[in-house]
Parts: sequence; C-alpha cells; structure tokens
Amino acid sequence: MGSEEAESFSPQQYKTLFIIIAFESCLAIFANFFIIFTYYRFKELRKRSHEMVLILSICTILSNATYLLVPDQDNVNDAECAFNGFVLNLFGMGTIFWTTWIAWCLYCAIVLQKSSPTLLLMFSVTWGVSLLLSSLPLFTNSYGRVGVVCWISPNTTAGLAFRFLCWYLPLWIAFSINLYLYRKVSKTLRNFA
Repeated sequence: MGSEEAESFSPQQYKTLFIIIAFESCLAIFANFFIIFTYYRFKELRKRSHEMVLILSICTILSNATYLLVPDQDNVNDAECAFNGFVLNLFGMGTIFWTTWIAWCLYCAIVLQKSSPTLLLMFSVTWGVSLLLSSLPLFTNSYGRVGVVCWISPNTTAGLAFRFLCWYLPLWIAFSINLYLYRKVSKTLRNFA
C-alpha cells in the first residue's frame, strides 16, 4: 500500500485501521510481558534456551511498540516517520533473526550434539545485520508513510528495492533456514523415539 493510498483513507478509516493495529500490538506486548514475567518469576526457567526466548520477547515488544507510536495522519513529519520506520524495521529484523538463532541452537543441541554459539556472537550478528539493513533506506530517504504505519515506502525504485533487500529477502531466507533446521530436529527426534 503506497503513501498515496494512505492519503485516500478517510479519517474514520484511518482511525479504524489504527485501532485494529493498536489492539493487536497491545495483545502481543501483553503476551510477551507475560513471557518475561514467567522467566523472572520461575528460577528454573533461567537457562540459556529460555534466555533466548526472553530476548525474542523483548524484540517483539519493541517492534510492536512502534505501531503504537505511529505519527498522526495529518501531522506526519518526515524525520519522525523515518525514525519510526527505522525502529520498526530494526526490531522486526531482530525478531526474525532471533527465531533463527533459536532454531540453530536446537539444531546444534539435538542434531549435531554440540554447543551452540555464544550469546555475544548472536547479539553481534543479529544487531549488526539488523542495523545495517535498517540503515540502508535512510540513505535514500526511502522511509515514509505506508498505509497507516511508517516503513519502507514502495513509491521509488530505491524504496521498492530496499523493501526486498532489507525485509522480504532476509525474512524468506530466515523462514527457509528455520524450516530446514526444524525438519532436521524433528527427524532426529523421531529416530530416537
């Protein structure tokens, strides 16, 4: 949905869309706060595997919080919208990468039966790549209003290219890796049963 389509929303449609997005974001934030609460409430959950889920929950909270901080439709500031889109992409990428790290750690433990990478390495790769991918659209002013939210606008060739390079391509690569790793883990577990 391009920014010209966002401008065609009536104030009531915009408000309705924002309420739906805000409701979903609040549900996700609440669910992830529950995960964080259980992590800190039950000492037996404070293991590395649960620590990774904790990090994933924090990423998800921050990603969903950006949906609640969308600039007003009538008073959208380019810099504010670019920052909001950058943060949305940054934490969205972080969320995607953490799901892949969790799959990789399961694969290492169950299939390879060896230790997984350190949290420092996972943090460095996740946030280094997320920061790089989220920064690229800033150089061409490709962040802008997309429907009700601020994200990478498809209105320019650069924006369209960055959508694929900085979101869809990493998303599909992570999805494919996760699918492969979980299939291997599942197959290994079935062989033990």
